[in-house]
Amino acid sequence: MESSVILGCLLVLVCSLMPCGLCADKDQTPDFCQLSPDSNPTCMAYMPQYFYNSTSQECEEFIYGGCGGNQNRFGSKKKCLETCYRPAVTEKVNLDSTLLKYKGACNLPAESGPCMGYMPMYFYNGTSGQCEIFIYGGCKGNANRFKDSTSCQMYCRAVPPLNSTEVCNLPPKTGPCNALFHKLYYNPETQRCEPFIYGGCEGNANNFDSAEACQFVCHPDGSDVITPLVATGRAVDECSVAPEAGPCRMNLPRFFYNSTSQKCELFTYGGCDGNKNRFVSERECHLNCPFRGPRMRTVAQPESNVCLLPSDPGLCKAHVPRFYFNTITKNYDIH
Repeated sequence: MESSVILGCLLVLVCSLMPCGLCADKDQTPDFCQLSPDSNPTCMAYMPQYFYNSTSQECEEFIYGGCGGNQNRFGSKKKCLETCYRPAVTEKVNLDSTLLKYKGACNLPAESGPCMGYMPMYFYNGTSGQCEIFIYGGCKGNANRFKDSTSCQMYCRAVPPLNSTEVCNLPPKTGPCNALFHKLYYNPETQRCEPFIYGGCEGNANNFDSAEACQFVCHPDGSDVITPLVATGRAVDECSVAPEAGPCRMNLPRFFYNSTSQKCELFTYGGCDGNKNRFVSERECHLNCPFRGPRMRTVAQPESNVCLLPSDPGLCKAHVPRFYFNTITKNYDIH
């Protein structure tokens, strides 16, 4: 008895002298796993990462800006779970408990969350009884969010789809969301599959990703029912159109060719859609949209002289180490 007490005291003494956490309970969740995800909007990189959601007890994806933030950030879902997930001793994982967990979630509305990513996901629409697409921003949101339609239907037990006659007689429905998905619907009046823009949520089943799918469901006799997306005619000069930021909310510096000033100028691109008058660099813009008039302009340096250029960190604020050739020291330096 006395030896046991002495041994216990020695263990306490040793642990008190050891580095912090060495004698800690290995099943204890680190404090930083309770922190909210910090995307740090100061930086403008677009890095999908994982954080541990202590409310849902799951590792969820969010968009990290590239600098700062906190420790509740992992490069993979596996690493996140290994670090932060601690199942209760009495926890028993099975299909019934999983379905029970999602039962309430299936009644929640689609929630994009406060982050500015662009991730097409599925949610269960209790009104239509269908699993529909919405745009997830990358962090927070709720549990009514699935990566594919199959998972959504399995957890929320979506109602069986309408028969093909009912589906093909439905009018095209863009829905209230602001995404720009180019889809096809079957027009029973023209008996053709025609293009329309789907907003990303609250549509209906007359909504197809491909002409083959539309034709298979609504016109199975095999005859051609596809309406061309663009009428034939002269192609629009891409360098003469106005720049388009697009519907997404990222702040990406890009260049466009201004046909009025006949210069390549900077604009802010949202991250999706837009048009082809958009270039990553001023040089790329000049190469694709060369000035066609008599005005003199500076010609971009040929690729052979790229090693003579000074290092240029660019306009963005991410901290990404890169090497450049230093013409003074004749070495490869980091910036």
